[in-house]
Amino acid sequence: MKNIKLDKIVKIILFLLLAVIFYFVPYTHDDWAWGTSIGIKRLTDLFSNYNGRWAGNILVILLTRSRILKTIVITLTMAIMVELINRLINRKNNQIIYIASILILLMPYSIIAQTLAWTSGFTNYVISILLILIFIYLNRDIFSGQKANLSNWLIIPMLILGFIASLFIENLTIYNLVLSIFILTYEYCKSKKINLSNLFYFIGSISGTILMFSNGAYHNVINSTDGYRTIEQGNIILRSIRTYFGIIYNYLLQNNLMLVIVIGVLAFIIIYKFLKKNININKIKKSILYISQLIILGYLSYIIFIYVCDNVNIFINDRLKNYMEGIGALLFGISITATTVITINDKHKKFRMLFEIASIIIIVAPLFIVTPIGPRCFFANYIMFVILASEMFDYITNDTKLNIKNYLMFIAIMLVLFYLIIFGYIFKIETTRNEYIEENKLNEKVLYLPNLPFAKYMQGANPANKTFQKRFKLFYNIESDTKLVFMEYGEWKENVNN
Repeated sequence: MKNIKLDKIVKIILFLLLAVIFYFVPYTHDDWAWGTSIGIKRLTDLFSNYNGRWAGNILVILLTRSRILKTIVITLTMAIMVELINRLINRKNNQIIYIASILILLMPYSIIAQTLAWTSGFTNYVISILLILIFIYLNRDIFSGQKANLSNWLIIPMLILGFIASLFIENLTIYNLVLSIFILTYEYCKSKKINLSNLFYFIGSISGTILMFSNGAYHNVINSTDGYRTIEQGNIILRSIRTYFGIIYNYLLQNNLMLVIVIGVLAFIIIYKFLKKNININKIKKSILYISQLIILGYLSYIIFIYVCDNVNIFINDRLKNYMEGIGALLFGISITATTVITINDKHKKFRMLFEIASIIIIVAPLFIVTPIGPRCFFANYIMFVILASEMFDYITNDTKLNIKNYLMFIAIMLVLFYLIIFGYIFKIETTRNEYIEENKLNEKVLYLPNLPFAKYMQGANPANKTFQKRFKLFYNIESDTKLVFMEYGEWKENVNN
């Protein structure tokens, strides 16, 4: 009884602290455009030749006009996402919600800066995967070998859900359509029947996909006249290989240090326990598992080494480094897949884990041919990896009756307090900056303003060029002919006092 009360208290504390953190997160970069007449102009133009992210664009227009609304939406989104992960895997295992929370909090700051700490990034890259997880959760019975148990009352909501989920980010639009086709195909193969709600979700998905890609921006991308986004030219296989070794392996695995360590350690334990229980296993399977253990151990040792040594290059040149690291990441992924196929005895859990691995591949696939891509493009993949890691953790804890919930609670609280300190200080400086702007914007032709600290945790928090300074002035109602000079807080404070 005491543990149940403590569990509820900790969850409430975490939720409230996260709400405070997300309130502290400032508007930055593209937010300054969406929150002004520029955003309204894009809407009245129906986002013509801009992009087809109707749902994300409309949402960001709303969220950049109310800090309270932004806080509520982001906090609820992350709380619901973690709860969905918990329910998808095993709602009876009350440790999953904490392991999932910890792994999300350990997300690289480069991804956090472009998603959770950036309203414009959040609306497209975070909401999209949440809606897809809701669809997966509604079909959770399928992943337990049963028929989808969906009421016909859900037909219209599923139509709307499928439609809206397709209007956020391009690669997830494609994944959403593939997912809806997979669910329908799986249902039909299992029972020769199709659930009407899932059929309407598919209709919504394909309708949303058509609306998304009918936007003129994508015709410009194909014709290489977009000016920002392009499709890599040349042989598709060669350019995909170049993109993988140049960019993707880093964002997909290499940069996610703590996540990769957790997955690697869990896989190593699963293999060890499996080999210990199955002494007479087939020699080929045993060899594959031993090799997988060596690859996992080697890859973890390497990424920990280069992290401790501050990205030291032990190779002859950067190109060789990229190729060797990319191969290492690929072998690590293959080893995790082999571990899942051979060692997981629960066929339903194995099915879910393979589904999550397949999802990671499908979500990342379009990124091989489109440029530019950045950390935010890998948020959905990161969440799928978190789900996979949580599945592995659940498998081990159920098998060993391991209970480390109190330790996980402590780690989660410490991580949240860390971000509270970071964004609390950012909020303090932002408040000072905003007050100074209000007091002096009508009287000064040159405004000296402090930069926000911990800039790496935010996307373009300090406007570095004329375009973003223009948007910054529009957002804060500063005269267009006022010159902005940004400086470090200490220097600014000294300048103001003098």
